[in-house]
Amino acid sequence: MTKRVKFLEYLIDNPYATTKQLSEQLDMTEGHVKTLLSKLKASGVATVEKVNGTRKINVNIDRMYNKRVETNRERQEKIELLLSVVIEGIIEERDFSKMLEGGRLAIKLLDRL
Repeated sequence: MTKRVKFLEYLIDNPYATTKQLSEQLDMTEGHVKTLLSKLKASGVATVEKVNGTRKINVNIDRMYNKRVETNRERQEKIELLLSVVIEGIIEERDFSKMLEGGRLAIKLLDRL
């Protein structure tokens, strides 16, 4: 399990944890904890609020999951578009060596889907 996953799991279970508590429990420096928290906030995975004068860190797992799914979907759509262009080129090509080259490219694109 990565440090980031452990960090998120700990935050979910302990939303009021201090930087010092996080660093001690997860065997990280306080600087590393602050950096991870900053990155999570910037990506929208974590939000920080004050509750009765105490910091509370909310982890939005759905945001993290949806961001990853959206990125994968966009990547797949781009590859499919490139693949269709390559296949059209292969069909229209008359030079056999260029057809083979297009076929190799198509196979590489298919491997990435």
